[in-house]
Amino acid sequence: MDPLYFAGVLREDMSLLGYEGLFAKKAHYTSRQEGVALFFKQDKFKLEESKTLFIDEIATDILADAEPKTFGEVLILAALRHKNSNTVVLTGTDLESAIGGGLLGSGILIDLK
Repeated sequence: MDPLYFAGVLREDMSLLGYEGLFAKKAHYTSRQEGVALFFKQDKFKLEESKTLFIDEIATDILADAEPKTFGEVLILAALRHKNSNTVVLTGTDLESAIGGGLLGSGILIDLK
């Protein structure tokens, strides 16, 4: 997603529909001016915490002995509290989407009652 489109159009349009959005730009060394976005319904969820993860940093940690590879991709992870049930949902932009798989997202429910 283009950062200017997110900031100048999509964030406001989605806000009018009741959504809050998070955006993370891809790694600074890529020539691509794009990123990922995650939206959630403000009347249903409260953002507890979010984290931006760069795939290259994760891959470097996991594959320390392998030849370094650059992806330039980014993920947003978010912990959202459901306002009615007090359940926390962990969700984020999908890794397969970040590396070309085309899935839209995933989530895990955690009941903190």
